[in-house]
Amino acid sequence: MFSMYSGVRVAVICVLVTAISTTAGAFEAHLPPQHLQHNEVGKGGFPCPADADIFPCTCEFDSAGNLDLTCVNITTNDLSRVFMAEFPFNRFNKFTLQNSTIPVLENGVFGSVTFKSVLLESNNMTTIEALALENSYGVLEHFIMHEEPADTPYTWPLPDIANFIHLKEIDISGPYAAMEPLESSTLTDVILSLYELTSLPPNPFSGAVGIKTLILQETKLENIEPRTFELLTALKKLEISDAHLKELTESSMAFTSGSLAFVNLSKNDISNVMKDAFSGLPKSAVVDLSDNMLLELKRDAFSSLLTSLTAGYIDVGRNPLLCGCDLVWLLYLNEEQRDRLHGLDSSCDIEGNFNFDDLLDFLEYQCSTNSPL
Repeated sequence: MFSMYSGVRVAVICVLVTAISTTAGAFEAHLPPQHLQHNEVGKGGFPCPADADIFPCTCEFDSAGNLDLTCVNITTNDLSRVFMAEFPFNRFNKFTLQNSTIPVLENGVFGSVTFKSVLLESNNMTTIEALALENSYGVLEHFIMHEEPADTPYTWPLPDIANFIHLKEIDISGPYAAMEPLESSTLTDVILSLYELTSLPPNPFSGAVGIKTLILQETKLENIEPRTFELLTALKKLEISDAHLKELTESSMAFTSGSLAFVNLSKNDISNVMKDAFSGLPKSAVVDLSDNMLLELKRDAFSSLLTSLTAGYIDVGRNPLLCGCDLVWLLYLNEEQRDRLHGLDSSCDIEGNFNFDDLLDFLEYQCSTNSPL
């Protein structure tokens, strides 16, 4: 026998169940779409474009909001199709294109998508059209492009470099026979391995005076024009290695940067250093002239360096030096100054118990009548 209170309880329960069901249905109806709930670190899915739309490229993201796009082994048609996809967001941190066959990076190919960093590697890319990265003018900071040696020289890939208002680093290697002057007030790091380059353009760095690291390697450069680096007042490191420099002429190594710490001229064909080739070096700078073709160390070229580099040194290791009376001028330096000359042991092929001090004694005895003073 049910009491009236039992009936009330049943009614209340029914009402509660109905209310809960109604609330749950309302809550379910207002849930965001499943892709909008996705906020894990990973690949594909929101906030990336749909995987199928950008295949064979892949999109990755992290919790900080960075988006990276990578394309490997694709063609020009593939690239065009990828950037016709719907991109929920168009500000990408990095774009990587590798091992593809894309001879020309065409103007407008990226649509409205922008990149902070671009890495182009082994794509047989002979040409980048002037406006190909136009939408990244205001955001691009790092541009890296590596191509393999080829029979045909490639076109300089940054004809519009002046338009990238935040560009900090360029790293370019490939079969380039020419480069254009670097017109960028924001550039700080420059690495150029231009395999076919035989000469620099006039005033190549006057429009990029903020460069701190400048590396020119694996080129066919044979000479450096006077005062080429004089306007680089922030320069800390200069490397011109694995090239074909034959001679350092007057003012070819003239500097004005008080921060310059390292000048690397190793692995060239330098056989002569003229008087006043070097000027403006800070007292703590290191000059590397190892692995060149120097037969002698001329007093008028090296003596002033050894006396001025009070905390730095010069490395002349592994040069075919004659090591005869042409070195007698070393006797007229003090011990501290002579210690700033490194590498004579390897260049003079000194072995066993015969050391640098023995060489000086030998020079003093053999060359006393040939004093340079």
